[in-house]
Amino acid sequence: MANASVDIVETDRFRAFLRERRLPVTQQRLAIADVLLSAPAHLSAEDVAAVLAKQGQTVGLATIYRTLDLLVASGLAEERDFGEGFKRYEHRLGNLLPRN
Repeated sequence: MANASVDIVETDRFRAFLRERRLPVTQQRLAIADVLLSAPAHLSAEDVAAVLAKQGQTVGLATIYRTLDLLVASGLAEERDFGEGFKRYEHRLGNLLPRN
């Protein structure tokens, strides 16, 4: 479930995105979305894994990468390449238009 810092509407949008594509809405996917959507900075997949580990959750990197790709495809996140040899991700909450 989303924590208080993440707007429930955005979590619901991600759930709807998954359901529209007939993909499972899993606790792991929602936890990853929660971490990214509440992050104040760009995060790598490894950063997401570290935050989840601190919360006592173990999620494989492959699941994290796939979920980050889904968040990008949903329009809730953007992928960034700062030339570090890996990608970082940021939420787009401030850039989203209302969904009709």
